[in-house]
Amino acid sequence: MKRRALRNILLFLIFTVTLQGIFLDIQVSSKGNGFLHGLYIFKYFTLQSNMMFALFSATTLILINAGKNCASWKMCDWLDKLLSPLFSYILLTGITYLIIIAPTTQLSGLEKISSTLLHYVSPPLAILYFLLYEKRRIEYKEIAYWIIYPVVFLGWGLYLALMKGDYLYPFFNIEKLGYKIIPYLIAVTICGILLDVAVVYVNRRLNPKCE
Repeated sequence: MKRRALRNILLFLIFTVTLQGIFLDIQVSSKGNGFLHGLYIFKYFTLQSNMMFALFSATTLILINAGKNCASWKMCDWLDKLLSPLFSYILLTGITYLIIIAPTTQLSGLEKISSTLLHYVSPPLAILYFLLYEKRRIEYKEIAYWIIYPVVFLGWGLYLALMKGDYLYPFFNIEKLGYKIIPYLIAVTICGILLDVAVVYVNRRLNPKCE
């Protein structure tokens, strides 16, 4: 019972933190032009990964408290398989921001609060949840599916850089990097794959006897 209560609290914290950070970011991005105008902020990986984990947390919280029959629902199995890839995305968000973006960014006010929630609070909460509640023994071959979304996002970022001059992150700045943008994007992809490998490795160490 205590374990279930802890899981409920952790899921609620993740949902609250991510959603609060997202809404603050939308509010800042709206610049007085209304909520809908601020939704363009979802072009960033940070907002996308945090929103996905917020939806995962809310859905899991509802289902695990829905009754004894939840374990037999196909959606429960589906959610179980989503935890690791969604965790890897939000972990990538935190690490990328910490290493690449934070050193070149100065924030204040609501923007700083939202950034703190989305980059410094939600990833550690996701790490804790993953370590405590990912009981599947993940196969390395699953990484091939996990990496699809980040690669598609890199393609989206490259499109915005080439066609609209909109540089989502420093490694998309084609005006500054020129052809060097290609090795940068390849390096980001390799780092993402290595991070996924680390996630699977940790999982298999924690669940050596799970089948």
